[in-house]
Amino acid sequence: MIATADTYNASQDMTSVEGDTTEEIAKLLTNVLSDHSQNVWDILSSATAAQVDIVLDNAGFELFTDLCFAEVLIHFGLSKKVVFHCKQLPWFVSDASIADFKWLLDQLCCHANQDLAKFGKRWKQRVTEGTWELVDHSFWTLPHEYAKMSSIAPDLYKELSKSTLIFFKGDLNYRKLAADRNWPYRTPFTDLLEGFSPSSVCAMRTLKADLVGGLPPGKAGYAATCDKNWLVSGQFGVIQVHQHARELEL
Repeated sequence: MIATADTYNASQDMTSVEGDTTEEIAKLLTNVLSDHSQNVWDILSSATAAQVDIVLDNAGFELFTDLCFAEVLIHFGLSKKVVFHCKQLPWFVSDASIADFKWLLDQLCCHANQDLAKFGKRWKQRVTEGTWELVDHSFWTLPHEYAKMSSIAPDLYKELSKSTLIFFKGDLNYRKLAADRNWPYRTPFTDLLEGFSPSSVCAMRTLKADLVGGLPPGKAGYAATCDKNWLVSGQFGVIQVHQHARELEL
């Protein structure tokens, strides 16, 4: 009876925690003003991707979560390879470089928490075996919008074209995808790219600069009602997808 009571109390506590977490996630999702996550799933689940690319943003904990995401892609067979695009030099002080990536793996491998240490060793092995690849390129810190990549850095554009889906993380990448222009809020995300389409593109971004496009009707008004500084406060975000023609044909 004691064991049963303890089990009951534990399950009740767990249910409460899970309930709180579900409610918190639901609240957070109301701040995703444009959510194309279903498109992401459709692209990745239609067939096993030969390659997924992630154009990184910040080092530190954000980079750790990027590695967790990449592990999911490989572990569940959604991609055979993940290519991480780092910066040769930081545009902002927190930008992830290859050195930051390797430092994080080293820290995880010697961590006192055995689960973290296990992941560190597994992820080092992924780099060694080539299922994860670390690359950098000078273009990422040049003052050009990404629509000019095919002419300024054709080698990088060609490499990105091997990908099934390219994830662009963070505010700065979004600004360069959108040429740092004040687009009307309802401008389709694909139009913001102005022809940049080496493959399908997903931008995952928290709004911290006064430009955004691809918003459904009413979303800008909703955000402005919640927060007059909604474009720069970091309280709202978008997950936006442009599907390459070859993905639309599948």
